[in-house]
Amino acid sequence: SKDLVILFISSHGLISGEERKFRIEGEDFDPDNPKFTSIVYEEDILPVLNDLPCKKLLFIDACHSGVGGAKSTQRTLSINRAISHLNKQKNGLAVISSSRENEASFEDQSWENGAFTEGILLGLGQGLADTDEDKIITVNELYSFLKTQVPRIVQQKKNKPQHPMMISNGMGNMPLFVIE
Repeated sequence: SKDLVILFISSHGLISGEERKFRIEGEDFDPDNPKFTSIVYEEDILPVLNDLPCKKLLFIDACHSGVGGAKSTQRTLSINRAISHLNKQKNGLAVISSSRENEASFEDQSWENGAFTEGILLGLGQGLADTDEDKIITVNELYSFLKTQVPRIVQQKKNKPQHPMMISNGMGNMPLFVIE
């Protein structure tokens, strides 16, 4: 119950069928046969995650997806507080998606991936999401960074809208990443 599962899905997404369900395309996706070449988020992914008796964080980088070591005593105390907070966090599921349901998620060669993934790499890898400068990035801090960074870089490169979304089920203050 004290574990944290992080799942990162980067693929193509679409809304299909009469039920207008969000599907994640497989590598062999066939638009004439989506039932057998894609999976339904609400039916194939959520039930599996919901059955896990722990904390879950899901990143989805797909169109229509809107649904370290301590170096000082102070740093050690911060990390220990973060671990304690993580252990006390109730089980649940937080989802950060790359775009609203009606938006595309953009890629660019200069990013070498999608804008959402680029934002995560900047926010965590370069520590830019650490707004309170405590060297620990929470889910809320990462999302706050992504919801401003992703639209900005997509607008600059593609002149199109892309807005990450988050559902956190009270897990927003959960520590996610420690900056060295």
